Amino acid sequence: MNGGLPMLVDGHMHLENGPLTKEYVMEFINEAYKQGFDRIQILDHTHRFKEFEVIYQGVKEASDQQREWLANKKMKFKDTLSSYVRLINEVKEEELPIEVLFGLEVCYVPEYKEEIRRILESYQFDFLVGAIHSIDGLLYDMPWSKEILWDKYNVDDIYHRYYELIFDLVKSGLFTQLAHPDTIKMFNYYPTYDLKPTYHELAKLLVKHHVKGECNTGCYYRYHHPDKGLSKELLDIFKEHHVDIIGPMKESSVLLPVLDEEYEEKILAVVAYRRSESNDTLVGDGILLTDYEQDFLFWDVPEGTYRIFFIIQTRKGSWENMRYDINGLDEKSVHA
Repeated sequence: MNGGLPMLVDGHMHLENGPLTKEYVMEFINEAYKQGFDRIQILDHTHRFKEFEVIYQGVKEASDQQREWLANKKMKFKDTLSSYVRLINEVKEEELPIEVLFGLEVCYVPEYKEEIRRILESYQFDFLVGAIHSIDGLLYDMPWSKEILWDKYNVDDIYHRYYELIFDLVKSGLFTQLAHPDTIKMFNYYPTYDLKPTYHELAKLLVKHHVKGECNTGCYYRYHHPDKGLSKELLDIFKEHHVDIIGPMKESSVLLPVLDEEYEEKILAVVAYRRSESNDTLVGDGILLTDYEQDFLFWDVPEGTYRIFFIIQTRKGSWENMRYDINGLDEKSVHA
């Protein structure tokens, strides 16, 4: 019998409100461990780092509000990438209770694509998240965004341009992860046209270029949008195309274990058990999960944290001769 345990991962955890110190980072790590996470991905926006200031020139020039926002040196362009790398190395020297990866969230600007590439190639990060935060220099997610963007331009045109920029980001070859793919919905502006063809094209590009798609909760907790992550429509399309999705999801997809055809392996059952508040024991009755096909298990996860167990029929054992033994779960498992 083989068992599988999917990981609980937070793929987008910012340091932006604190210093680049080991003590500050350990607060995140220890809390994640208490909450039962197996891995966290720590990152920060590129507008924290001096090396990236050049790529924000268009944002500065687009409006007085944005220029003033980026002029706050207590928050923007205050640190160097070398200081961040030193912190990463310092933390990784510690014996950590969970897996911790470090990266960047890069504000992607097509006209500075090669400059971004030049900066990044000098460093080795565990992951790189690409994000679209502006429409040709106009930020779409700020308090003044309605004035300078949403109430000034056609919503259909904004959406068309947003996804053109996202497509270019994915195809750039710079990133391992796409940040919040549909966060442009945050103020509840929607286009008049059907987004499904756009979503299908995005899903195909993510798979083709091996880029993960985020299910990011920022719209929900920062802007009080009813979606607690990706819209159901986009999430369903990502599932259909088997996009590798990272982040907390109510409607979750889990990669199934790889089965060995030589040993006639097949999944007999998938069972989930809720973890206790301390995360050191399993509590309650198991939940039988049946919605799985090809490579993925799909589950509308209840509140709480869970372990998932895969019960697999196999002729493989610890020793070669055990492949001929009887599997007690299947009366037809006797080798001919």
